[in-house]
Amino acid sequence: MAENSPDNPADISRNTELTEGNWKDILDEIEKADLFVALDLSCCSRSSSASGGGLRSDGTFDPLPGAINGKSKIVSLALPNDAIKIADAIYHYDSYLQFIWISVFKSFRSLKTVSGININGVDSSAFRNCTAITGVKFPKAGKIGEFAFAGCTSLASVYFPQITSIGNFAFQNCKDLAVVNFPKTLSISKEVFEGCTALADAAFPLTANLGVNAFGNTGGKGIAITLGDYAPNLWGGLFDGVSSGTVTVKIPDGASGYDPSWKKSFIGGNNNINVVIEKYAK
Repeated sequence: MAENSPDNPADISRNTELTEGNWKDILDEIEKADLFVALDLSCCSRSSSASGGGLRSDGTFDPLPGAINGKSKIVSLALPNDAIKIADAIYHYDSYLQFIWISVFKSFRSLKTVSGININGVDSSAFRNCTAITGVKFPKAGKIGEFAFAGCTSLASVYFPQITSIGNFAFQNCKDLAVVNFPKTLSISKEVFEGCTALADAAFPLTANLGVNAFGNTGGKGIAITLGDYAPNLWGGLFDGVSSGTVTVKIPDGASGYDPSWKKSFIGGNNNINVVIEKYAK
């Protein structure tokens, strides 16, 4: 039998009312076993409580950020099918009296993947600085809040089929993020992919807006960006800090608005990069 490890976790599933007490019991069990686990809570039901940890009566999953037992051993997490949202990030003031939001998953130091089939959105700072995260699957999520995945340095690719808007800094400094696909997103806010130095392929075929510095400091290896039938509005320079490389803008045959004036605004005065318009058949 292969040795237990983050790459070979033990499978644990539960089918229970996910009260705060039951959630703490599950974490204590994992702590006592001292094994890396793939935890499946998909069959767990809501508790009757409107507050506290576990799965609240309104469908909010709260992992209890103050409880640390067992969390560092959870490698993958399937949220309850009854969960529709994740508890808001917590906050504090740092030593410089700056207001800092912290993910409620901060103690899940080994967590690589998380899924939830009915999660309807990813709130601000939901997974901020969760450096082990490699994949997230929320097929019904409609929005991503600001800083939601900022600092998730192991996140390699994302596909959100229902997301319509992405908040400021949502994927900032996701150093391994190479491929992003948002087929229904209508708006990209500022600095969404700033510092994503591995980003090579980004698709937003319905977006009408690209925010300031959305692709700033993404390195010089070049990026392919798929856009739609109408050139999106540009709210300032998109590529601040990019020192070289070619940006290939892929657009469908018959698309309009991608003229020299738009290309000039797209570059935003950064003469270190070259923009190529490439057409494709729908």
